[in-house]
Amino acid sequence: MPMPNRWIGPAAIAGAALLWATDAIVRWPALRSIDALSLVTLDHALALLILFPVILARRGRALFKLRSYDVLALAVIGLGGSALGTVLFTRSFSHTHPSVAILLQKLQPILTISLSVLFLGERRKRAFFGWAAVALAASITLALPDFNDPEIAVRFSIRSLGAIFALAAAALWAISTVIGKQLLRNVPPDIATFWRYAFGLAGLLLISLATRGEAISASLSSMDGGLLFSIAYMALIPGLLAMLLYYHGLRRTQATTVTLVELLFPVLAIALNWIFLGASLTATQLILSVVLLTSVVLSSLD
Repeated sequence: MPMPNRWIGPAAIAGAALLWATDAIVRWPALRSIDALSLVTLDHALALLILFPVILARRGRALFKLRSYDVLALAVIGLGGSALGTVLFTRSFSHTHPSVAILLQKLQPILTISLSVLFLGERRKRAFFGWAAVALAASITLALPDFNDPEIAVRFSIRSLGAIFALAAAALWAISTVIGKQLLRNVPPDIATFWRYAFGLAGLLLISLATRGEAISASLSSMDGGLLFSIAYMALIPGLLAMLLYYHGLRRTQATTVTLVELLFPVLAIALNWIFLGASLTATQLILSVVLLTSVVLSSLD
């Protein structure tokens, strides 16, 4: 029985969320062998290498027929969300609990709505700001160390840095979501995905050149089969395939529904991290996670 059209968009978002949830169980162990910038650069390069001939064969010259606004929007999404955002998110794994870093990303819908209020003139009920404050308070508390820890000063410094990286990534992805929603009115999802990776890779290579490419050279020289598989998996499954699914779903789905379906991502990620990485959350962190996710849902509905 074919799926009703109204379910195609949410199903695509759910599929993307499921694939994203598997990312940390590969990304976190990989960081023992490679730095964040090299990891993100290599997975962008691999995704683009595979995507380019497919998109070129399918779209031909249409791939390069973009308006100046579209090019600017794709540059911001690629350089900000795809390149810098992913590097910051990856680096956050080295400083804080991977599930906490993922949960902090769920402030993204609140940031997206706030940007829409500020720059697109959208109006929200007063309840939105109340639930947004609850979500922010829960996320800050979630990112803090255990105050009974005797090494609290050191742990506070390290975990705060991880939280800052995760929240900065969320802000960049929120900006990319607002711009991307407008962009997809004129640009097909596969073309948008290609240029997102292209601009992202260009930005990452510029950063690498600024550091003389030493990190990437060292990473390439120490590459083994296991690390290569991890990079390929991240690039193609929670990276390229998930992004294509997400853009297809985003084009067909209302923003509120997108926010609700995306909650599958942190819930599944926490479960998978617990099972495969042994990265369990404390009872307090689980309660804060529920408060955070609930307040994000309620703020998005108002």
